[in-house]
Amino acid sequence: MVGFFWKHKLFSLLIFLSAAYYFVNPPHKIGIAAENFVVYNRIPISFFDAYIASDGSLKPIMNISGVDDRRDWMESLRNETPGEDLQLIVGTGFGRQSFLLSDTIALQLSARNISISQVPSALAVQQYNAAIDQHRKVAMLLSVRR
Repeated sequence: MVGFFWKHKLFSLLIFLSAAYYFVNPPHKIGIAAENFVVYNRIPISFFDAYIASDGSLKPIMNISGVDDRRDWMESLRNETPGEDLQLIVGTGFGRQSFLLSDTIALQLSARNISISQVPSALAVQQYNAAIDQHRKVAMLLSVRR
């Protein structure tokens, strides 16, 4: 058995890397997170920003502050069950701040009982994973790219 893996080193390396990728990136959580590259639910996201709905569905966003994309994720938040406490975590960017919710949008969401936390993306990833571990209802708007 060991002889097979020794003989087929490239195949062995591929198996090892696949297993490591599988365990480093847990299901329904954010694993690897860095500027321009995030892995959510074992799906790599690069060159896009992301909206993760409270049901765990992922929606890539081309321009997080663009009008059309804002309409899409705002519509998803409006379709949430009213009366249930929902937390929206907004990752404002890795390194430098590249996105913030406007005061108008923040007031609209607060009026719907949606609590908002705007923090740097690295901290937002930690807060999201902790909320998932605690089985809280949480959505995330994450600025991945510069």
